[in-house]
Amino acid sequence: MTIPLLQVRRPFLPFLLIAFINVSCNKPKVTPEVSSRDSIMSNYFQILDSLSFEDTLSLNFQLLKAYHRNDTAFLREAYRSKVNQLYHIQQTPQRHRCDTDVLVNVMDCDEGYRFSYSATFCDKAAIVTVQKVPGGMAVESVVYKFDEKERCIIVKHNNKRFDDKAWHSFSAKLGFADFWSLREDSDNIGVDGSSLSIFGFRKSGIPQDTEYKEVHRWSPENTAIGQVFKHILDLSDIEADCFRYK
Repeated sequence: MTIPLLQVRRPFLPFLLIAFINVSCNKPKVTPEVSSRDSIMSNYFQILDSLSFEDTLSLNFQLLKAYHRNDTAFLREAYRSKVNQLYHIQQTPQRHRCDTDVLVNVMDCDEGYRFSYSATFCDKAAIVTVQKVPGGMAVESVVYKFDEKERCIIVKHNNKRFDDKAWHSFSAKLGFADFWSLREDSDNIGVDGSSLSIFGFRKSGIPQDTEYKEVHRWSPENTAIGQVFKHILDLSDIEADCFRYK
């Protein structure tokens, strides 16, 4: 049995043509697949330029960008800096073995910072945490001493609370030092001096806006970020004669 074809009336043809055009125009555009490594990285850097909350000053980002652009000079300088840093650590390896489990986790709050300070020829080191808490800020400090066997011993452990005014003062000093825009490492490094490491964490309630920052400075006493630590050191009510702060 032959099924007869339906005849399409001529007045109906324009409507079919319009419907076909609408369907074609509304068809979602398919982004061409990017397969090559160079294409992926080029698009990646373009996207980052449009994201204001991305930290493009971090060392890891700069290394990735330099590698992609075949910037051998930058890579060589970054390698040299890390070699010097490793040499310094090897001179005083015991300074990195202190137990920090007694300290509060700065990431348990909306904003927190951890300062670690030590100096060459000094038998003490300090770690101070600062947290933004309801009504102000909390400062926890620990002073370590190294015995004749270079073992780490806690000699002082303080916890102090301050009001909102103290937090705003600390935050203003941190802003003046431009902490969140600083490079992770600087070119200033040596053997006979002091070392300051700062870890920062803050969040705004949106997961994408959570920020982490690490800054390491050699002999920072006369720098703005070094003065931030001195301010916190004074608030913590701890001191050591061999610390290189007057």
